[in-house]
Amino acid sequence: MHIPDGYLSPASCVTLYGLSSVSWYSALQRIKRNIASRTIPLISVFAAFTFVIMMFNLPLPGGTTGHATGVAIATIVLGPAASIIAVSIALALQALLFGDGGISTLGANAFNMAVVGSLVACAFYRLIAGSSLAGSRRRVLAAALAGYLSCNVAALAAAFELGIQPVLYHDPSGTPLYAPYPLRIALPAIMIGHLTIAGLAASFYVNWKIYGQLQTVKAFLESNVFAEAVAACETAQSTTPFKWNSGTNTRIVGLNSVKLDKYRIIPSYTLFADAVYCDYDPGKKRAEIGSNFLERE
Repeated sequence: MHIPDGYLSPASCVTLYGLSSVSWYSALQRIKRNIASRTIPLISVFAAFTFVIMMFNLPLPGGTTGHATGVAIATIVLGPAASIIAVSIALALQALLFGDGGISTLGANAFNMAVVGSLVACAFYRLIAGSSLAGSRRRVLAAALAGYLSCNVAALAAAFELGIQPVLYHDPSGTPLYAPYPLRIALPAIMIGHLTIAGLAASFYVNWKIYGQLQTVKAFLESNVFAEAVAACETAQSTTPFKWNSGTNTRIVGLNSVKLDKYRIIPSYTLFADAVYCDYDPGKKRAEIGSNFLERE
C-alpha cells in the first residue's frame, strides 16, 4: 500500500501533498482546541504502534503486498484528528529510515492511510457503534468493520492513484512515464488481496490485539487522571485540607467514569485521606472536599 518514489508524477505528488497539508493543519488546530494535555503522549504511543504494525507486509498475488495499518484503533482511542497526525508521523519515519514508501510520495501515502483511513474508520465506527456501551459486542464489531473498511478504502485510493498514471502521463509512443499499470490491472492486483486475504487477516489481527491495547491505554489514562486528582484535591480550598502525600491513612474509595461526550469516557476518582474525602471531576477539573457525603454535595 506504500507508494514508492517514481510511481507518481510530480503533479500528482504536489496535489496529494497539498491535500495532506490541509488535513495536517486542520488536525493540528483541532488537537490544540480539544485534546487534553495528558493524551498528547498517546499520539507518540500510537505513532509507534502503527509504525510497527505497518512493517509486517503480506505478499499478494500480482507482486504487490498488503498490511494492517492500525488506523482504526488509533482513531477509536484518539479521535480522527490525532490519528491523522500519529499515522503521518509513522509513515514519515518509515520513508526516511527504511525507504518504505517514498519521500516524494509521502503526501500520497499520508493522504491514503492517515487522512482517508482515519476519516473512514471514524465514520463507520460511529455509524455502527451508535450509542452502545463501551466494551459491548456491538462496539467490538464496529471496531472490526472500521479496521477492515478503512484498510480497503486506503488501498482503493492508492490503486486509483497508480492506475491513472499511464492514462495521464505517457510518452508519444504510449509508454507510461511513471506507474506502468492501468486501472484494469492496478485495481484488481491491489484490491483482491486486501478485500480477501490481507483485509480479513489484518482485521482479525487488529481486533485480536484491540482488547490488550485498550486495556493498556485505559491504565495509562487512569494513572494520569489519578495524579491530577491528587494534585487537585491537595490544592482545593477547604476548611478541612486534604493531605494525600503526607497522610497516614489513604485509600481510593471509588473509581467511576465521566462521559465527556458521546464517544469519550475518562475515569473519575473518590479519594480518602485521614477522615477527609475528595471527589475529583476530570471533566470540570474540579475537586470537592468534605468529611462526609452530604458535605460534598
